[in-house]
Amino acid sequence: MSSLRIEQLQRAGVRAADVTIAAGSCVAVHGASGSGKTLLLRAIADLDEADGEVWLDQKARSSMSGPQWRRQVSYVAAESHWWHSRVREHAAQWRSSDLQALGFGPE
Repeated sequence: MSSLRIEQLQRAGVRAADVTIAAGSCVAVHGASGSGKTLLLRAIADLDEADGEVWLDQKARSSMSGPQWRRQVSYVAAESHWWHSRVREHAAQWRSSDLQALGFGPE
């Protein structure tokens, strides 16, 4: 089974616990403003230098170049301008098939 595994990931402002996330899982990162959520996610995506290791399946981040890793692991910044309760209202121009590919139903 696929997984993303984080081991001793550290950098200024971040000290992550070891965690394994199974493929298909939905995980939330929450905390107070300034607590390091974005720094953690950027370190996982290899956008910022960090000590420790991140694994995708059985392949270590350190065994790949940055571009190779980032083709498989992405950081998508939160969109602060979403205020509607349904995705469709923000994505009126998107095809239903695109929304379904992301796991959203037609409603």
